[in-house]
Amino acid sequence: KYGLKIFDCYRNSINGGSLQLWLCHSFFNDYDTPEGKERIRQIKVKEFNLELDRIEVYNQFRYDVEQHSHKLRELIVDLVRKKNIVHLYGCSTKMNLLLAKAEIGSDLIPYGAERDPNKIDGQTLDGIKMISEEESRKVANYWLIGPYFFLTSIIKREEQSILNGIKLIVPLPGILVIDRDNY
Repeated sequence: KYGLKIFDCYRNSINGGSLQLWLCHSFFNDYDTPEGKERIRQIKVKEFNLELDRIEVYNQFRYDVEQHSHKLRELIVDLVRKKNIVHLYGCSTKMNLLLAKAEIGSDLIPYGAERDPNKIDGQTLDGIKMISEEESRKVANYWLIGPYFFLTSIIKREEQSILNGIKLIVPLPGILVIDRDNY
């Protein structure tokens, strides 16, 4: 429609996995390579094999998202009901979307532990206030991990917090609670 074409693509691990595309004007052929064409072909074949042209795939995805969001909300509600203090750990864009879908707001999670000094004293769209990681470590029993795609480095950095009793709730791809016995 706009006279552009994809001349190369890569899968990468940014933000848990992304597809990186290179585009140019469709009449420009200087960037076309056999390797780029093969990478594009492989992506198309993979998408075809995943049946991404079938509405049932998206209906199932919608159902899975609804079920997962419900389970996450139930877990957080249950923890709070049992007098646990749950904070966010890192306020990522993906986490804000997940919180909205699961209807988890400042009534359940009042604070978020944040390491970026520019975000401290800010808040999510639903009013969860950002405090320093140091402040959160003093009171939280659980951290709902926002940048879950950096879980390995978070566990490494927060090993002492885990040993001191803070549990990590990893929301995706499946809900996982990490504590001192299973980290």
